[in-house]
Amino acid sequence: LNSGSSHFLAPEDFATIYNLGPLYQAGIDGTGQSIAIVGESDVLLSDLRAFRTRYGLPANDPAMILYGGSDPGFNGAEVEGNLDLEWAGAVAPKAKLTYVYGASALTALVSAVNLNLAPIISVSYGGCEVGYRTSFYRSIGQQANAQGITILASSGDSGAAGCDSQGVAPFATGGRAVDFPAVLPEVTAVGGTQFVEGTGSYWGATNSATFGSALSYIPEAAWNESTDAAGLLSTGGGTSLYYPKPAWQAGPGVPDDNARRVPDVALSAALHDAYFINYLGSNAGVGGTSASAPSMAGIVALLNQYVVNKG
Repeated sequence: LNSGSSHFLAPEDFATIYNLGPLYQAGIDGTGQSIAIVGESDVLLSDLRAFRTRYGLPANDPAMILYGGSDPGFNGAEVEGNLDLEWAGAVAPKAKLTYVYGASALTALVSAVNLNLAPIISVSYGGCEVGYRTSFYRSIGQQANAQGITILASSGDSGAAGCDSQGVAPFATGGRAVDFPAVLPEVTAVGGTQFVEGTGSYWGATNSATFGSALSYIPEAAWNESTDAAGLLSTGGGTSLYYPKPAWQAGPGVPDDNARRVPDVALSAALHDAYFINYLGSNAGVGGTSASAPSMAGIVALLNQYVVNKG
């Protein structure tokens, strides 16, 4: 989406850049698939509906499940709920969405697994793995995998300093660390990239009827927009302090250190070419691996539908 000299991601742009158009044309659009999103705030259906209307997506209200009976109300985490629901549904527009929410997104994750709500769960919350050194959550990840659930989790937005808060200080003080729950071997950690347009022509001069303007795939590099003013703002990643390397991470070029490494995959996450969302009735650009994780959840829904269709 063109706005002056800036570009933002509309769903049509994402589909163009990551070549989802042929899938949609073949009917691979999330039909018959389900995605659970976990959160810590109420969300406005009017925002979600406005987003889908603006970008030409079919109506598809999420199911709402409040775990534990304690409603968190509307709070600062509302923007996260909107982002995750809007963009998982943008990538897989006909997938069933379920929003599991309460005072703790991690408890919501446990509820989503125990209730076996969907074969895909997207988590955009977490923290330094040092604070979550417990076998309980790994057992939940193992349970999810045994039930056939893929958990996607954002790898964090503080670079290799997962114990430091994003956007607070221009340099790290807590040492190298990765984020939980992305670090769990049973979880697919989703990192962030940023587009490197250089002198290439990757955007059209005008927007389409659904506000897309991307012309093709755009080269990507690791996301890093950290500055003195913005503080730490880059893709989470690195080596676990506690979890061993899963068998599927062994191979040529991978350090033989018997440590779990994250992220596993990555998608656009930069504020440069930020994702557009609808929040409190207005359009806003957002970034971070909290955007790439639900988008990847949508891609997994397309993959699942394709595999089912092929028997």
